Amino acid sequence: MSSTSSRPARTALLSIAATAVLLASSSVHATILYSNPGPFVTPIPDQRFARPWQVPGKEYSHDSDQSAAAPGGVGDPAQVIAWDGLQGGTADGLDYSTPAPPFSTNGEFQVDALANSHDALFKSLMILETAKVAFPDEAHLVFSFDDLAHTVLGSGLQAVTIPSAGPIATSGGKIVGGAGELSYELAGAFHPPSKQGIWATQAQINGMPLPDDVDGLDLWGPEPATTDDADKFSVDADTSGGGYSVWSYDISGAMLGSSPYISHDLVASLVRKYLELDESDFPDEMINVDALMVQDDIVPDTEFGPGDKILFSIRQVTATAAPDGFFATGSEIFYLDGSSTVGAPVGGFLQHGGHLWDKAYALANFTTQVIIDGESTADAVLDLNALEAIGIPEPASITLLLLGLATLPGRRRRRK
Repeated sequence: MSSTSSRPARTALLSIAATAVLLASSSVHATILYSNPGPFVTPIPDQRFARPWQVPGKEYSHDSDQSAAAPGGVGDPAQVIAWDGLQGGTADGLDYSTPAPPFSTNGEFQVDALANSHDALFKSLMILETAKVAFPDEAHLVFSFDDLAHTVLGSGLQAVTIPSAGPIATSGGKIVGGAGELSYELAGAFHPPSKQGIWATQAQINGMPLPDDVDGLDLWGPEPATTDDADKFSVDADTSGGGYSVWSYDISGAMLGSSPYISHDLVASLVRKYLELDESDFPDEMINVDALMVQDDIVPDTEFGPGDKILFSIRQVTATAAPDGFFATGSEIFYLDGSSTVGAPVGGFLQHGGHLWDKAYALANFTTQVIIDGESTADAVLDLNALEAIGIPEPASITLLLLGLATLPGRRRRRK
């Protein structure tokens, strides 16, 4: 595009104006209006990382699901919230209950994991060698923790509440965000192992009301984020999801609704394999996907098969029968390959930030002190419940961004 031409500049200004009108009309009831004119960056691996206001297309799920269109965070099952990351502005995004999915014909269900079929930076997030591609650990991980955790075995595995706001000091010697915030781990290719910190505060995610528990996250979609992007989701209890842990949602506008993507049996078989547990000890109803990223390389995007992969975490599961008190800490991050079968699951633990995200790492690094009964303290193990990735190249101009979105509506944020 020539810098001497005035037509692109006029087009960009008109696009900005149209976006402002759209946001004002769609978010008229929001406590703080969604508004972020950019400029935004594009998802390319780098040792630096983008700040929340620089990343386009941000959506989150709250526990319990809420609407941004009403003050006070009114409950709204299956509703996702778009956030601008700048002034704490929000607007309603996808509503997975419209139309109702086959596992919940009344639309009354809770969402607790979000992803896109081609999550940006997925292939730059982990160390993995395959016959076709190398995954180099060059993107930064973004994650959140559940507001519910359990104390260690010596303290009776008590259920405790994790603060919504950080800083939270961990046994790994790091400072991370609270349950209503987002934390990060820097890429191992550029930084020392386990470099972690707070990426987005409560006020940046939602200025009013402040979020108590961010339990699903999707980044790098089109702007405004109300145009929808997270076409993969999981529900609060996988066994209530019709036998499936991950669902596809039609975002084409044709209103075709939800369709099955990954079976719960497949997820459970991989989890049990890598946590070295039998089905008799760790039955299906205990296993629940609550954080998700997707890389669907092979079309159609609605079928999980060879060449496709997901990253996921499950909800924390305590057990007095386990030597350490946990069948799963909830902060393990698994990868599952689409070539898997229930009898022969293919995958493992994510390797990122210079370490494996396995159970041993979680127990050693994600324990924090909590106050019990207002007086005594105990150690509790944090439960990760949201996943995404960030990077940062040189900022893209707002003109290029808006024109790109206008001419490539299906482009998403993805690098295949």
